[in-house]
Order: sequence, then structure tokens, then C-alpha cells
Amino acid sequence: MPEATAKSHEAAVQILLEKGADVNAKATDDTTALMMASLGGSTNIVTSLVAKGADVNAVTQDGHTALGLAAYCGPDAAVQILLDNGANVHANESNGFTALLAASGNGRIKVVRALVAKGANVNAKTERGGTPLLAAAQHLNLEIVQFLLANGADAKASMTTDQGDSGWTALMEPSFEGATEIVQALLANGADVNARLSNGATSLIYAAAHGHVETTRVLLAAGADLNARDMGGTTALAYAQMQGYGQVAQMLKEAGAKE
Repeated sequence: MPEATAKSHEAAVQILLEKGADVNAKATDDTTALMMASLGGSTNIVTSLVAKGADVNAVTQDGHTALGLAAYCGPDAAVQILLDNGANVHANESNGFTALLAASGNGRIKVVRALVAKGANVNAKTERGGTPLLAAAQHLNLEIVQFLLANGADAKASMTTDQGDSGWTALMEPSFEGATEIVQALLANGADVNARLSNGATSLIYAAAHGHVETTRVLLAAGADLNARDMGGTTALAYAQMQGYGQVAQMLKEAGAKE
């Protein structure tokens, strides 16, 4: 059954179901037909499997569920079908990833809305502290960031990066990339403008080091520490000067940054 659904063979699936195939049969890693259909198959197959009693909350050895897979890259309609039939919005993988985090990081606003409407925890954390808001901010998705904030997401939450640095906040990636609207949204909802990564970097350092004039201006207006230094002893002003971002450097000097 999983093999048929993996290729969206609707006719084959219908024949198997009519002949009494076990809708909850599992592959060696405990993947089910419903999971395969939810990931990228036909919504019609999802509907048929659920109607025949497929377990919407079955879990693979890695913690994957049909809902989590659908939320990541399956059809929007499949997500709604699963939710309407009792899928657990709080289920998470072995590393703590939830369906909401997957959808938030993959830019799927309709899925994000559907999951939150069903009670998904906007502040659920992975084992490294990742949250849906951090995922959305990391991918610079303003619409999802705004939606999560409006629904109680913690703008001060932090996580450990892939490189092992702790203290990474949702404000840092938008500052690094110059996504000023996201920076403004986060600050308006309580983000800590002076939060520091374990290597000493701040959002202002990231913005200045990459020459983002408007982002730097917004961070300064929010009270960013002009003279914060990273572990190498380098300030935002020093980075701007080294990279040749004269306008940013001048702005920092006028605000009182020390040479």
C-alpha cells in the first residue's frame, strides 16, 4: 500500500482498498500509506484512506506523522482533512519539530493558519530551542512572522545554531539580511534588541557589518548598544568601516559610537 500511494496511483489504491488491503500496514521504518499520500500524493487518496480507517496519528521511528509531512510540503487540502479527522497538532518528531514549525519554515501561511486555528502551540520548541517564529524569521517570511506574533509567539525566544552558538534570536537573521519590516515587527512585539549570541554578536553588529542602512536606523532607534563587541572585540562601527559602508558608519558615529 505505501508503494502505491507514493506515486499517487489513485486507481491502484482504490482497487487495493476494495480488496480489503490493510490501510494501516507499515513499511520497515513504520511509514504508512497515509503518510506517503499526505507528503506529496493525491488528496483523493488521503480522503479514501481516512474514510477506510487509516490512523491519522501513526508515527514513524523518527517521529514523523502524516500531519507533519503534509504541513511540510503536502497539499493544503490534505492538512485540513487530517486536522478535521483528529490529527494531533502537538505531535513532534524525535528532535522536537512540530507540524507548525515545518509549515512556518517552509512559507506555508495557509497551513500555519489552519494549525493555529486547531490549537497548535506557537511557542513549542525543538531540542535546540527552535520555534515556529524563529523558523519564519530565518526564512524572512514577514506574513508568517506577523501572524505568529499576533497569536502569541515569543519574540524573545532563542536557540542554539547549527554551529553550536547559543542565543540566536528571531531578530538576528532579519538584521543580517536587512529585512527591516520583519525587524520592526519583532521589536514592536518585545524582541530584545541587545540580545547577544554566545560569540558576542548582536543584531546591530549584523546589520552594520552588512551595510543595511534602514535596518541599522531602526535598531538604533530601539536602543541598540552602539558599543557592544563580539568575541573578537569588534564593534558595529568597526565592521561598517572595515567593509566600507560609510553611510552606516557615519550614522553610528552620529549616534555616539566610539572609534
